[in-house]
Amino acid sequence: MLNDLKLKQLQHGAYYIKGADLHLLAQHTIFRVHSYFFTRESQKFRDELMIPASPGKTHQGFSDDNAFVVDTSPEQLTTFLKVFYNPKYTLWDEMGVTDWATVLNLAHDWRFPEVKNLAIRELQKVEMDTVQRMDLYQKCNVDPVYLLPLYAEMCSREEPPTQDESNILGMETTFNIFRARERVRAQPGSPEGKSALPAGVAQDHVLITLRRLLSIETDNSTMTNSIQANGQDGKPPSGSSLTTKSSFGASSWILLSQEYSPSFFQGLDPLLLGLAAVGVVVTKKLLPPKIRLVEHREWEVESLISKVAIEVGWFRWWCHCIFLTCMNAN
Repeated sequence: MLNDLKLKQLQHGAYYIKGADLHLLAQHTIFRVHSYFFTRESQKFRDELMIPASPGKTHQGFSDDNAFVVDTSPEQLTTFLKVFYNPKYTLWDEMGVTDWATVLNLAHDWRFPEVKNLAIRELQKVEMDTVQRMDLYQKCNVDPVYLLPLYAEMCSREEPPTQDESNILGMETTFNIFRARERVRAQPGSPEGKSALPAGVAQDHVLITLRRLLSIETDNSTMTNSIQANGQDGKPPSGSSLTTKSSFGASSWILLSQEYSPSFFQGLDPLLLGLAAVGVVVTKKLLPPKIRLVEHREWEVESLISKVAIEVGWFRWWCHCIFLTCMNAN
């Protein structure tokens, strides 16, 4: 048994109330408060405080040396007790986000439903990071009606959840957010749960994007083989008006179908376009494979093509066909 001096040293300064009947031990600090608030509000405390004491022993929670142990820090318990002991009879103006988050957590763990509702109402009044609010509300099983606007905000914003935000929210919540973002951004008329690639975007562009996003180093031949292995051997993207044979090659489509639209070819001089096409064929025959194509408009011949664009009337489509034919002449 602790001696009287040691007990006094452990007693909380503000919340060791003389005349109160409930003794709580938070780590190394003893609180003495009124059991009325705890038995009135919490089924958990009603059940535990009504357990009969063993013969010859003091009922737990009704003396310092047999205090009821609570799993929280003295600071957090102090914050929680401010809900019942509000000396200024105000609307808790001095309590901020961290304080009400503490109250919500303890009210949820200790089954104080009315205190939990109070904490939610107060948190709804203050500014709080969306991800932090979602995490807190989910951990405390807050009514989904409060979570719905938070999900909507995460789905409506331009950028998806970051890696740090995903770590906070957890896999299930992050998955639901990404799934909702996909559905919201799906094309009108798309089957539920499906969102096709936008018109003009091919599978090889997806691989290029992933390679950059994941910082995966690979050469063009490896990427082309991967595309071909997945059934994307040179097929033009849906919605494209360019036509070609299946042997045209995925690498060529990276250059043509994704970087150049038909309107680009419509503006080229016929004679210069023909000469450029011949140069393309020669370049493809003479240069090593790894030098022939570099992603996104860095091909050697591009500087020539981009300098000869002018309006020439009905010859434009004829020149377009010549260019594609020459590109196929491997």
